[in-house]
Parts: sequence; structure tokens; C-alpha cells
Amino acid sequence: MRVKIFNRIIILLCMILLLSGCRQKTNTFPQIEDLSLFGSSVKEAGKLLGINLLDISPTISENSEQLEVYQLPGTWMIGEGEAEVSLHFLTTSTPKGNPMGLEMVTMEFSEGTDLKKLWEYISETWNLKDNPDWDKDERGNVQEFSWMSEPLDAETTEKLEKISEETFGNSMIYVMPYIYMEGRIRKDGSVLFYVFSASGALKHHEDDWDID
Repeated sequence: MRVKIFNRIIILLCMILLLSGCRQKTNTFPQIEDLSLFGSSVKEAGKLLGINLLDISPTISENSEQLEVYQLPGTWMIGEGEAEVSLHFLTTSTPKGNPMGLEMVTMEFSEGTDLKKLWEYISETWNLKDNPDWDKDERGNVQEFSWMSEPLDAETTEKLEKISEETFGNSMIYVMPYIYMEGRIRKDGSVLFYVFSASGALKHHEDDWDID
């Protein structure tokens, strides 16, 4: 009888170990404190974030053939929530042959993620002082928020517009603040949060263009 009980305990322990080994690893996503991240190459971004991106095979973005998407393995802790994280890199090259680099970071959270708590974590981590714009439904429940950094100075903006016009044939899309963030609840209840900085990618390489 004791042998049977012992064998059952051993089997149970083996099952627990097996199941725990099958769980997806959760990592802590590093704080993006260095804004030079935007415009950095795949290798540079990996170094800044402490993540080896060179082992990841990128995919082409559904939104643009000029964007390569690197989805980080596993899930990542962002405050109290877990998210799947992707980095979006512009493949367009500068006149000196350097890729335009990182343009956007996206984080996808599961259903039930609290947008207010997410913003509280992001704003505290990045030391963001201004409040975001909140979008609520008819019942007053938060459905979306957006935040913009202060506009770039007129001289820098004009230079980036010229660079964008020369590179992409369109300058208006880049007439925006240095950083734009948005978090929103999707129809299925999941949450998408992204940080976008096309201006940051351009500014990172502004010396590659001979523009006054």
C-alpha cells in the first residue's frame, strides 16, 4: 500500500515538473529610458534593451514593406501586465547606407488589462509629466488613451521635413511630436499599446543628409 502511494506521489511530482517546464517564460521588459533607441539598428537596439535580437527572424509588416518586425520570444512584464512585444524597424537606408532603424515598439496585452494602471506605470517609469487624452465609452469606461511629447523646435522640424521629403516623398506624416504613445482596448477585449517615433528615427540619422 505504501509503495502504491509513493509511486503516485512520484508520478504527481513528475507531472508538476513537466507542466511547469511547458509554461511560457515571462521576462521583465527593460525601461526605455534612452530615447536614442529610436533610429537605432537591430544590433544597437538589442544592446540598449539588453536583448539579443540577431537570433530572431523578422517578418515584413502588414502595413508597410519598408518595415521589418521582430517579435520578442515569450511574454514580457510591463508593470502589472504581461505582453507580447514587437519592435518595428525601417529598412529604408540613409544616403550613407545606414538603415533608418527602430520606428515603433508595440505591446499586446490580454483581455482585462487596466489602461489606467498601464499609463500610471508608463508615466512613472519614463517620468512623463503631462496627462494623456482619455477616450471613454457611454458608461464612462476608459477605452483609449494617447500622449504626445512636446513638439520639436521649428529649426529641427523643418530639417526633418526636408529629410522626409527627400527620402519618402512625403513630409506631412512626420510633422509630429518626437514621441507618440497610444493604448486602446480592441473589440476582443485585448489591449494594444505602442510607442511611435518616426521623428526620432529621422533625427538619429540627420547628419547622414547634406541638408541645412
